[in-house]
Amino acid sequence: MSSVLEIKDLHVSVETEQGMKQVLRGVDLTIKQGGTHAVMGPNGSGKSSLLHALSGLIAIRAGRIALANITLDAPGEGCFVPPAERRTSIVFQDYRLFGWLSVRGNLDFAVRAQARTGTVGVSEIDELMTRFELDQIAGHRASALSGGQSQRLAIARALAARPEMLLLDEPFSALDRGAGHSVRAELGRAINDFPGPVVLVTHDLSDAQRFCDQAILLEHGRIQAAGPVDEVVKGIESATVLGRDTTPEG
Repeated sequence: MSSVLEIKDLHVSVETEQGMKQVLRGVDLTIKQGGTHAVMGPNGSGKSSLLHALSGLIAIRAGRIALANITLDAPGEGCFVPPAERRTSIVFQDYRLFGWLSVRGNLDFAVRAQARTGTVGVSEIDELMTRFELDQIAGHRASALSGGQSQRLAIARALAARPEMLLLDEPFSALDRGAGHSVRAELGRAINDFPGPVVLVTHDLSDAQRFCDQAILLEHGRIQAAGPVDEVVKGIESATVLGRDTTPEG
């Protein structure tokens, strides 16, 4: 089955101290199997909220989200698939690892959670640990890892869950320049090998061009530009030069 992601007329609201605030308005997006989409925009434009809606952490107010022809969220149809039942992995800015578990324990948990079985793919986990240079620290607690190690573990854990869709929320924002270079290289290989749709939220235009083939620019919860990533980035750069600052912020 083709793992196409379809988002139709998406509206999302979140609760703030002042009450409900609408953060996404009428977003339409289709990502083909193996497609990589960058999501850019200023702070508060709805980037992270879009990922949270796709993962099921936020229930949408209106519209429809479907993956591989399976509806995940559609209020009008009375349908909502909980996050644990979606074949979706998300890598957060702050990683959200299980600090009390070892490196291997984090990967074991991801496999068990998605497969819903007591049988863990040992060879698959060993391969991921080698690939992401985690094999030498397999027994270390996640809470003791460096920023680069934590990010590599977060990406490996996301892949260990065998997702049909991969979501990345500014995955390099907490890394220093040295660690970020090696993690970027490994993430690039992971994205190239990933068969399903990938959505990358980023404030870095060069990362968008490096990892993605398509892009959208969000402003005030609406898509202001969409298309091939080089065209969207060129439009952002041109608008900035002309005095209309649409440069994504960290």
